[in-house]
Amino acid sequence: MVRFEPSDEWERFRPLLEAQAEAHRLGFPEDKVSAVKAVMDLHLELHPVHEGPVIRPMLIYIEGHEARFRT
Repeated sequence: MVRFEPSDEWERFRPLLEAQAEAHRLGFPEDKVSAVKAVMDLHLELHPVHEGPVIRPMLIYIEGHEARFRT
């Protein structure tokens, strides 16, 4: 888990990431899994605030100021 600080682009993706987080919390019910695919299809990148490589997660969950992801 890492600290997440949204950029100006965050608002554009917030609804999809919130829907995916809800699907995760509910155990991925069939009617919610489309949110997971929609987020994966975005090919999001996480850019470290300081130094470090860009992270291109396969799966990402952002809730509040915390991000969890798999690469």
